[in-house]
Amino acid sequence: MSGICTYELNSSIIIALYSAISFAELSKRLPTVRLRMAVILSVFVAPIAIYVIAPPIARAALGEVPGFRELPGRDNYVYVLSPWKHNETGARTLGESILSTLPPNSVFFADYSIWSIINYLQIVENARPDIDLIMLPGAGSAIAAHTRSIRD
Repeated sequence: MSGICTYELNSSIIIALYSAISFAELSKRLPTVRLRMAVILSVFVAPIAIYVIAPPIARAALGEVPGFRELPGRDNYVYVLSPWKHNETGARTLGESILSTLPPNSVFFADYSIWSIINYLQIVENARPDIDLIMLPGAGSAIAAHTRSIRD
């Protein structure tokens, strides 16, 4: 995962440099300050505006995000269509609500997406150490394939 992030960061630096060179050349060819400002607005302000207006437009058109797990405290449209996630608290809200509903000394079975949330809360924040957390095998594992063959 860190390799992917590193690749994206390095790519964005190259893209930014090429964009700056292109903008410098373009600004030499634009005769008026008004045209330069229009280019700046379209390149820098328009994408941010689109990120802001995309979730309400998609919500009105689609109703719900298809194939996306609904988490308490998370607006799926903002989560999917906006690049910034710094105010996203849906996973914490879900994990805390799960932990608060389990009786003492429980055993909780979860797939990786839920397991990782609960595991974080237990290990990092020492929340509910009395609960035994067990990760279910993924869909492609031998146990899942064996279970499917027994049911069929």
